[in-house]
Amino acid sequence: MSKFEVIELSRFEKRRRTDMFGYQATQAFSIAFVYSDKGNFVVKGMSQAVESYIPNYYPNSIYYISFWNNGKSRGYWRSTRNIYISLRELAGRYKYSIMIFRDGKLFQEMNVRRVPHKWLDAFNKADAKTSKRE
Repeated sequence: MSKFEVIELSRFEKRRRTDMFGYQATQAFSIAFVYSDKGNFVVKGMSQAVESYIPNYYPNSIYYISFWNNGKSRGYWRSTRNIYISLRELAGRYKYSIMIFRDGKLFQEMNVRRVPHKWLDAFNKADAKTSKRE
């Protein structure tokens, strides 16, 4: 039994789409683990649908989006605000660096072993993103 609510987006969406150069691109099936100020949940669906659903309905959230193929996954962290999460090696150990930006400048940086699985009050200090992709 999962402790997260699961939101499944349409699986009948077109898997192939044409990019701006006229090439056929295939969308990957993705699973996003979302941590927002309204609670934690999982969103499943095609990658483009998942990436557009989360910022529209949950503007205060961080999420890990993972892509699956042949039993292997890869993914990355995203945020709907100016919060950037990256994996770095510090003093011979791997740690996550969480950077919060305000007014275009680094406001706060946290180095943690694991990304917190909840929305922190410090995240509210970050600016809202002005464009869709940054």
